[in-house]
Amino acid sequence: MKTQSKFMALIIVAVLAGCRDIYVKPADSEMHLADFEATWNRVNALYPFLEMKGIDWDAMYGVYKQRTMDAHGDEFLQVMCDLLGELKDGHTYLQLNGGDRIYPWYPDREQKDRHLYNPFVVRGYFDMELLVNDSRSAEYGITADNIGYVFLSNFHEGYYQSEFAGIMSYLQNTRGLVIDIRQKRGGSLQNVQAVVAHFSETPIAMPKLIILDEDIPLEPVQPRSPVYFPKPVMVLVNGSTFSAGEVCTEILKQLPYVTVIGDTTGGGGVVSSGDPPDARAEYKLPSGNKIYIGTGYFEKYDGEPFEWSGIVPDVIIQNKPEELEQGIDRQLSLAMETIRFLTKNGKK
Repeated sequence: MKTQSKFMALIIVAVLAGCRDIYVKPADSEMHLADFEATWNRVNALYPFLEMKGIDWDAMYGVYKQRTMDAHGDEFLQVMCDLLGELKDGHTYLQLNGGDRIYPWYPDREQKDRHLYNPFVVRGYFDMELLVNDSRSAEYGITADNIGYVFLSNFHEGYYQSEFAGIMSYLQNTRGLVIDIRQKRGGSLQNVQAVVAHFSETPIAMPKLIILDEDIPLEPVQPRSPVYFPKPVMVLVNGSTFSAGEVCTEILKQLPYVTVIGDTTGGGGVVSSGDPPDARAEYKLPSGNKIYIGTGYFEKYDGEPFEWSGIVPDVIIQNKPEELEQGIDRQLSLAMETIRFLTKNGKK
């Protein structure tokens, strides 16, 4: 009997200990509310495009606070996605503790053009197998009639700073070059500079950068020796060209040998910076989840933000799904035909 009493006492202690943990930890509803408040305040304080986009963020507060209080379990994730989706910003995401990123909104142009590029169709334009750089961030090659081609898949990390010069060395004796930036989402400014530096003999002024409402001075891009390419360059873009891909396109578009071909880019202009610390776009919520909210933006050379507007090509032409199925890439075909025409007539 004494043994049984001790056993029951141990069970009661264990249950009480468990209850203590339950009462010490905040309920889901409290944590959800804390995440909501932190998100709303972060956007309200730092997001640069509320006025430009006509977003009444104050009105969102009451609507989404009530939805937060009504949400149970994972329903709150949908509330967060809907709240962040109100920004209509292709950079904005919610990152869960497990690492998964949820993008609540994609630009219409990006969705339209997402499947209007096919790497297998592109490879059909070459007799050779396209080469791949060490970091596997670019494919490049030369057609039978000596037109160079490079597809830039990734402006992230520092790949092009160390590898793009080697790609250009391989392509420098071609009659012209196609730079394919379709399907390009984002990356680092340093990689953009490493690319454009090969196409001008003089320093290139950078687009204007604003962080936390302050102009951030950027040094001009210095020419990158020994490879300078003063021949026709066709830059291919579409609605899936986004962010760093758009900055690269905008800079190249100013140069005399360059023609931009394709469709209007996605229009993703927000950026972040690690200096000052408040300018970081990635922000940790009380639950440990993270949100990405841009704190600055680039302007094009005409003073208009990249956000939403994108870059209109010099020559607008759209790929067609039925032609891609037949192995025809209209944008790439036009780029190559333009190079053939310009070089055949002795023009640069």
